[in-house]
Amino acid sequence: MKLRTVLKIISFVLLIFSTMTVLRYPSTRLLSSGILDGDAGHLICEVFNSIEVKVVELGLYLLFAFHMHMLDFKFPKAEFGRYFRYDMAVALINYIVITMEYSNVSFGYIAKMAVEMASCFTTFLCGWSLCKTLRNHGMMEVGISYFVLSCNHIVYLIVLIVQFCILMYGPSRDVSQFLTPTWMTTQWFLLMPILFFSRVLLFRGTMKLKVHRHKHDDSMGVEI
Repeated sequence: MKLRTVLKIISFVLLIFSTMTVLRYPSTRLLSSGILDGDAGHLICEVFNSIEVKVVELGLYLLFAFHMHMLDFKFPKAEFGRYFRYDMAVALINYIVITMEYSNVSFGYIAKMAVEMASCFTTFLCGWSLCKTLRNHGMMEVGISYFVLSCNHIVYLIVLIVQFCILMYGPSRDVSQFLTPTWMTTQWFLLMPILFFSRVLLFRGTMKLKVHRHKHDDSMGVEI
């Protein structure tokens, strides 16, 4: 199977899982309000909120980055592969950080903010290196999708900073204050549309992938 076909398949499945991520909070709200009821409603919420879905989505993200790293080998002067390797490492660390339990809430927030800051840089560098190196056949759109994903990390970093300041200087140091419907809905509107848009751009970009030809020698086609 050609590399561009694999990238198309992974980006499509990533779009599906991102759609599930986007619907995770609304489905929970509909269930708690009684609008989404019955066994089917409970099953939908259980699937959307399951740890297995989150692990599979992480695996797909890493798999896409790994194949972008492989694509780098087809272009001798390209350097974008290393940024995808950095992003893979940060994504793994991010998963470890968010699944750990912290006796000190402040330490947990600091760790998460540090990882989000790293994610801002790695996703931006992935997009920038792609747009700089491969300027046709959909790769520009794939690069833009990583710029949008970087914006998602920036917004989430700002949210974490605001919450951290509230915890440090507010009247309460209880993180449950950020689990209220107001906070959760605000975070959803700030983050989920950006995430979904980045996945749509990623899928559209991979669907445009064709055989790349070097600028200096149009007779030399490099199979992707």
